[in-house]
Amino acid sequence: MLIDLDTIRIASVIAVALAYMLFDLFNRRNVPSLFAYGTVAYGALLTAAYLAYGEYYTAMLSALIAAVVFGLGYAVYRVGQIGLGDITEFTSITLMLPFQGAPLLLGPPQLGLPFILSIVIASGVAALVFVPLYYIPRSRARKVERGSMARAVAIGGAYLVFIGFVAVAGLTSVYGVALLSALMFGSVFTTLYEGRITGSMIAMLDARGMEPDDMIAMNVLSKADAAWFRKRVRHFGQLVTPKMIAELKRKRIRRKLPVYRQGIPFAFPIFVGVALSVLFGNLLLLAL
Repeated sequence: MLIDLDTIRIASVIAVALAYMLFDLFNRRNVPSLFAYGTVAYGALLTAAYLAYGEYYTAMLSALIAAVVFGLGYAVYRVGQIGLGDITEFTSITLMLPFQGAPLLLGPPQLGLPFILSIVIASGVAALVFVPLYYIPRSRARKVERGSMARAVAIGGAYLVFIGFVAVAGLTSVYGVALLSALMFGSVFTTLYEGRITGSMIAMLDARGMEPDDMIAMNVLSKADAAWFRKRVRHFGQLVTPKMIAELKRKRIRRKLPVYRQGIPFAFPIFVGVALSVLFGNLLLLAL
């Protein structure tokens, strides 16, 4: 019995997300270029398969959404907020499965929304929960700043009031309460241990220790230091580029910068987001 194409698409999405996660966790967060571009090519092949079934509109929309995902992702990458591997992963997944039918386990009709939107939402929720669980045990600091505690209490209180209101008013389901509770947990603990989390992520490096696609922790760098580097280094920016490294070395600047070297392996929450989306669809629709 032949496996239908939709099953192949779902299996491909899960397999690709799993492979990206394994590279991120066990290959020093380095995804081989051949694999990354190969997944995009494979995704393009699955999009082209729509044409064989006469689904020209779906094929066109798939290509268009993938182009938007890549374009927006690349713009975010250029300002140092996301890795290039994450962009190719999102692009390839969009090409493989542009729209989702019924979720495999539980969930309402998906209203024709792009599947990548479900993944972005679920991955964001997973990342918000994963960040404190990943970094707090790795932190050497033990003290919580008073200001962070006050902000965490305020955020937690606001969440509790909002959750209570939407639950009593019948504006959300039990799944919505669970989703909001997960967001509350992540937000509170990320705020409470913000300093410890940031400190666990960064290393102080000069040009000899930097690598292309590293990210400068601009939130840690003082305004005076940022101005000092901008004045002397024409290619200075949040995203470390080969030109920036070459210029720092050429001008023999040994002053160190805070660099994100222990950043969250984001392919893990993406994989969790893919799994949640396949099983439950768009979490916002599930919450209603």
